[in-house]
Amino acid sequence: MAEAIALARVYLNRANVECVQIGASAVDRTLTLLETHGLGRNRIADTLLVATLLEHGVRELITCNDADFRVFEGISCLYPLASPG
Repeated sequence: MAEAIALARVYLNRANVECVQIGASAVDRTLTLLETHGLGRNRIADTLLVATLLEHGVRELITCNDADFRVFEGISCLYPLASPG
């Protein structure tokens, strides 16, 4: 976990990284996605992340756990550890 936190801090300090705000529309979109896909409380954080990204026009997510995001339309996942095609 310490390594993951350190890496996150490196990314946050990069000039080309922008932190976006979670707004009411993203929360509403989260609730809609939870209902639409029949997701439970253990999926709230992932769903909120997707809704927030989509509200800000972000369509790609880099994640080592892409299976959790396959259910969502409009966002594609990039697996950082995949070998080049």
